[in-house]
Amino acid sequence: MSDTTSTRLDVLRKKKAQIEAQIQAIAARDAVARRRQDTRRKIILGSIVLGMLEEARRTGDQPIYLLRSLASRVAGLQRAADRELLADLTSTGSPK
Repeated sequence: MSDTTSTRLDVLRKKKAQIEAQIQAIAARDAVARRRQDTRRKIILGSIVLGMLEEARRTGDQPIYLLRSLASRVAGLQRAADRELLADLTSTGSPK
């Protein structure tokens, strides 16, 4: 292999490494953006559900399906601290 061929291969390998680094950086930024969007969606939906529960308790309505579904999901949480934090959502009292 001649020196020019070797040099050209080295240049191309460096370019390839740079492009791969750029691809990884863009993929990482995209993953962060997707996680942020997912978190934001959960916050918004959580706020809507809490608002629905608060309104139902204020008016005396009992959204049975929502309460049963929440009770089932809360009971299925692995961490006791999480279950305790969310237990009031399925009770008849007002949310904290």
